[in-house]
Amino acid sequence: MDSGNLKQETITIVGDHGRIAEMGNSSDALVSLIKEKMESVSPSLCIYIVPEILRKGNENSFEPVLVSIGPFHHGKQGLEAMEKHKWRYLRALLNRKPNLESVLDDCVKAMKQLEQRARKCYEEPINMSSNEFVEMMIVDGCFTIELFLSYSRKELRQRREPIFANSWMLFSVRSDMILLENQLPFFVLQRLFELVPFPKQCDGSLLELAFRFFRIVIPGDDDDILHEKFSREGNHLLDLVRNTYLPSYQKVTPKQSSETLRNIHNYTNNLLRNLIALELCSVNSTMYITSYVLFMDGLIQSPNDVKVLRQHKIITNCLGNDEMVPEFFKKLVCDQNIIGKDNFYSGLCEQVNAYNRRTHKWFNLF
Repeated sequence: MDSGNLKQETITIVGDHGRIAEMGNSSDALVSLIKEKMESVSPSLCIYIVPEILRKGNENSFEPVLVSIGPFHHGKQGLEAMEKHKWRYLRALLNRKPNLESVLDDCVKAMKQLEQRARKCYEEPINMSSNEFVEMMIVDGCFTIELFLSYSRKELRQRREPIFANSWMLFSVRSDMILLENQLPFFVLQRLFELVPFPKQCDGSLLELAFRFFRIVIPGDDDDILHEKFSREGNHLLDLVRNTYLPSYQKVTPKQSSETLRNIHNYTNNLLRNLIALELCSVNSTMYITSYVLFMDGLIQSPNDVKVLRQHKIITNCLGNDEMVPEFFKKLVCDQNIIGKDNFYSGLCEQVNAYNRRTHKWFNLF
């Protein structure tokens, strides 16, 4: 073969900054490489690393303390003890049918098929082999499903089950499962749910089981409306919880009353921080939660303001006393310029500011 007739179409990426050295004159390989890089910026991206502007000084609000879900915190020091519980939950779930090996084989094959789609949901490349990634999805996903089942039906729990026997442990597990960095794509959970044995005494969909588990962190009294909101399309569990916080209309005008958070409790701090992080990271997300936090920070200046809001049932304060609430919102606000004109409550702010001008209370919201 005449080496002079060979076309060199190899492209090598060199260095940390992706410097490209092209060997040969063909543009085909470069086109292919550029296309590959464009496709790597996946439109399915939905699970993010929390930005440093939000993380700094608040690391505990974004990192799991008891259980890792997904790859970002997988194998993290301090979470080893919970790994044994996850494997135990996996065994309990799959052992409800005699053909465990067959069910497990189905799960492995299904997760292999979903692997690349799942990897594209994460903001950073996952440094795990195919087998490691698939095993992680199965163990974490089946743990989540069995946890929801056991929460819904007490008879499924083992005697003196640690997660349910210790209120602090259940609180910590639920808190960890609403962290932005601690998520599995919901389609992974749904596919596993379709494959694993389902206890006869349980009824309902995965969405219904998840709603029951997270109901305590969801504000409001009308379960039917909240369940309908929760069941709307969502990328992961935190996204589904966020659905329940969204208003029923697209923009708050000066004439409209506002739907509000209402229940400030022990979950609220971490939940709001992670919802804000989700909105800031998502390109197409409307900043409903971020707008709400900024609005409340501007509105509540003293314990007396909290008292008025409580009396009108705008908020329910479970923090202990009204003095804690202004500081609660103040700590949530990192930068009041982060949303600018996209403030969902801009119309309501106009109404409040107009009232202040009429009553000579010279302060403005934003």
